[in-house]
This record gives sequence, structure tokens and C-alpha cells, in this order.
Amino acid sequence: LNNLVRNTENEIGFLAWRAIVREMEPHTAQRRIAMLSTLLRPDLGDETVFEQEWMKWEMEVAQYEKVEGKQFDRQLMHALVLEQAPEDIRKQLQFFAPADYGQLRDMLKAYLGRRRCWTAQLPLSANPPMEVDAITKGSGRGGGTVCFNFQKNGECKYGNSS
Repeated sequence: LNNLVRNTENEIGFLAWRAIVREMEPHTAQRRIAMLSTLLRPDLGDETVFEQEWMKWEMEVAQYEKVEGKQFDRQLMHALVLEQAPEDIRKQLQFFAPADYGQLRDMLKAYLGRRRCWTAQLPLSANPPMEVDAITKGSGRGGGTVCFNFQKNGECKYGNSS
């Protein structure tokens, strides 16, 4: 890769990036066939990892569509997701019988969202403590930025100055 970058005209960043992409992601029939083979045999896992694996598979489909320049068959996607979904999810989807992949995707997202366990307790990182280093007082004598570390006007070690 180092040679690819050094061999680009004037070592221009965009041209170097383009050379690396051409080298690492060639538009060959073998690559397209390998990608297609992977897409036709998705491993969407069990209930614990299904949502993440399904979203990863959809990103791979989008990558294939970008390389191939045409849309991956949505009926095929519909069939593959139904076939590979865990049993309880498959039963729900078959019960509601979505007509196309768009409907299946919407139903699946709604179902997975409702299945999530939500708690009333917020995670600790949800509301981190606020830190206020300086406030601005009104104008007049002694006004301006006051640093709470020094309790005085003027230069503050955190860069706040009046």
C-alpha cells in the first residue's frame, strides 16, 4: 500500500485513496460471485444475535448493490430472511404475511423493537454529571467571567478569560 500511495501523482490524497480502493476492491467477476455466494447463505444466528446479524447482512447487500450497479432481488431477500429467521420470529412474520421485503423489514423492526427489555432505570452514562467551570456575571464592577477554581476575575487555567 505504501508504494501505491508513493506512486500517485504528487502524492495527492484522493488519488492515493482511489488507487488503494482499486487494489483492495477490484471489480472482477470472482469478487462479485464470492459476494453473491455469501449473500445467498446468510447466517442470521439465533434470537440473541439475530437483529445485529440481519443488519450486517443488509449492509453486505447494499455493498453488493454498489459493486454490481443494480438492486439485489427483494423477493429473494424476503425468502432468505424468512428462511433464516429464528423460529419464533419466523412464526410472527408468517402469521402477518408481509407482501414484499419492505413490509417484512418494517414488521421485523417493529417486532424486534417491542421485544426489547426496557427498564425504568436509566443507565449511569445517560445523565453524566455537569461540570460548570465559569459563569458570566452581569456588567459592572467585578463583572465578566469568574473562574470557580480561583474565585477571581481574569485568566482562568481552563482558557476562560474576561
